[in-house]
Amino acid sequence: MLFEDDIIEIVFKGVEEMLNLEESAGYQRIYKKGEITTRREDIQDLLSSRFGEKSTDIQNQVQLLDDVKALHSLLRQLFSVNTMEEARGIVQDAVSKSTPQNKAVNA
Repeated sequence: MLFEDDIIEIVFKGVEEMLNLEESAGYQRIYKKGEITTRREDIQDLLSSRFGEKSTDIQNQVQLLDDVKALHSLLRQLFSVNTMEEARGIVQDAVSKSTPQNKAVNA
């Protein structure tokens, strides 16, 4: 049985309000994963549009990052780069700072 999108939206909004889903740990985890995925894609799109296929190796490094704040900071930094080598250095720096042993040292 198919329902109209607006009816489904109303029903789910009511369920969300009743269960307070946005406060649940499960919801927060799913939301964070989506936010990380979106940030990674934004960075990869920027690198691709600026440097084309030559930036694939840099784009792949972005997948190693899983911190929303680090990804946001990286995106902001990449807006001002002029060369692919500059972008590569910034991404490598972000990745090196996100490794487990560096997180412990920087904490």
